[in-house]
Amino acid sequence: MLDERRNLARRPPGARVHRLQLRPQGLAVEPIVTHAAHAAWRDDSTGSLSVGKYADLILLDRDLYSIAPHEIGATEVLLTLLEGQEVHRHARFVG
Repeated sequence: MLDERRNLARRPPGARVHRLQLRPQGLAVEPIVTHAAHAAWRDDSTGSLSVGKYADLILLDRDLYSIAPHEIGATEVLLTLLEGQEVHRHARFVG
């Protein structure tokens, strides 16, 4: 509950709060990643980084767990791997 209040306190003045912003980021991010694979009936091959699963992942320009909820929308994808192969690389990403 304290984290939720801290996140709300960091929102811009006058910003409206959506009900999903009341959840800690960890609870908001997990369903998007893990449960999306399950909903697509692909959790046996994707949805988590595990031996025998495809290496589908994205690298973001910021840590979603340490920023205010209103900053999440400005997050950029730096690198995307699909089945272990690079399919996107942002010009700013060096690595």
